[in-house]
Amino acid sequence: MVTGDREAAVAAIEDRIERRSFGQSGATVVVEEYLEGQEVSLIAFTDGRTVLACEAAQDYKRVFDDDGGPNTGGMGAYSPVPACPAPLAQAIVSEVIEPTVAALAAAGTPFVGALYAGLALTGRGPRRRVQRPLRRSGDASSDPSTPVGPRRGVHGLCHR
Repeated sequence: MVTGDREAAVAAIEDRIERRSFGQSGATVVVEEYLEGQEVSLIAFTDGRTVLACEAAQDYKRVFDDDGGPNTGGMGAYSPVPACPAPLAQAIVSEVIEPTVAALAAAGTPFVGALYAGLALTGRGPRRRVQRPLRRSGDASSDPSTPVGPRRGVHGLCHR
């Protein structure tokens, strides 16, 4: 559950822990910092050294218009993202993706493939919240950044 409302958060925790609405799987609850701002997803391809980033994408989170209602986890997405212009996307690559790729290589576990970064664009700038070394075709926030068509291919989806 994602909410900026303290009462709703307390009610959700009570529901899971006291009423065991999720059974044993609700016995542990993780509380994280609430981040006010838009989410953006950025996928980058890497050979373990070089990084080629796709356009940023953004999915719709709330069930109702005007960001109302509960968080759905994503119900469709679009790219490019007006809230993430090219300079910001490049900063995400240089401050999040490239250091991650370099750290993995330095640790002796170079990552080769598509790296997914999910970030929150807060008033304090982009905050890294989720980063997973995978590419999920069919994911609402990744598909819009993967152009298809006879002249697009991998080169068409990557920044240079």
